[in-house]
Amino acid sequence: MKLRLLGLTLCVSAASLALSAAADAATDDNAVTRFMQEALTTVSAGNIGTPAAGRVYAMTTVAMYDAVNGINSATGNNQKRRTSALVSGAGAPPNGIGDVAAAAAAHAVLVSFNPSPARRAALDAALLAETNRFGGVGDNKVSRSLEWGKFVGEEVVRIRSTDGTQVPESIPSAGGIGKFPTAFNGAQFRNMTPFGVSSVTPFLSTTGPAPVESRQYALDVFEIRLFGAPETAGGFDFDAQRDAIAAFWFFPGGSITETGSWFAAAIEIAKQQNTTASTSDTARLFARIGMSVADGVTHSWTEKARFLTWR
Repeated sequence: MKLRLLGLTLCVSAASLALSAAADAATDDNAVTRFMQEALTTVSAGNIGTPAAGRVYAMTTVAMYDAVNGINSATGNNQKRRTSALVSGAGAPPNGIGDVAAAAAAHAVLVSFNPSPARRAALDAALLAETNRFGGVGDNKVSRSLEWGKFVGEEVVRIRSTDGTQVPESIPSAGGIGKFPTAFNGAQFRNMTPFGVSSVTPFLSTTGPAPVESRQYALDVFEIRLFGAPETAGGFDFDAQRDAIAAFWFFPGGSITETGSWFAAAIEIAKQQNTTASTSDTARLFARIGMSVADGVTHSWTEKARFLTWR
């Protein structure tokens, strides 16, 4: 399940958001959108930083996708059977319940990040609610689907436990205009094994950022201040709509982070477009977004470490 271009799904999602503004809003959810919301809440409640959050989201969405896809493969659903992302479908229960398996897989991933007792209780309650929608844990299909989803989620955690992010690193202060004024923590995410592409190397810059004394650098700074900051924050722009856009893309600590914003949008798009009618299709959509976001983090943090610049 390789992505040809980093950020491809992100561009598609952004375009879909604009095109679907006039669409009739649907109210249906499925386990994928419900547990994606649980992932967003877990990140914000745990004050997880931007790059680490991207990894959380990718692991959660990939686990849900592989859990559902395994059941499709075991059931012989050729229309919905697709290539696995990390965990093969071997051992999946035929005619299992995709929603229950997706919920169990996401739950296994999210609890591995040691959420607070309150957040853990909320995740447990969400999983129980999902099982109760299909007859409860006493039902044989439910119990087998729970067991399969839990296995997939734990396998994703195991596989990603050596993905290059385990040893903390920081980018040292370089001093000067455009450089990090203090040490930049989280540099280890430049080492993160990609999810959807073989390597981020083909996508790295060949020239690096413009020199700070160049005309291009001055134009770039001007553009950022014009479009990327309201006048209250030192920007030059007095356009309310652009101010709102700039504010939307600013995610401080304790939020779903910039990486989570794509999923918040995708949840609404999936409802509007009725993608949620199919748990399998929803799982595939979110896994593609999740892998794109995480691989974008690897690319971005690699560039930060190469050039020791803010962006």
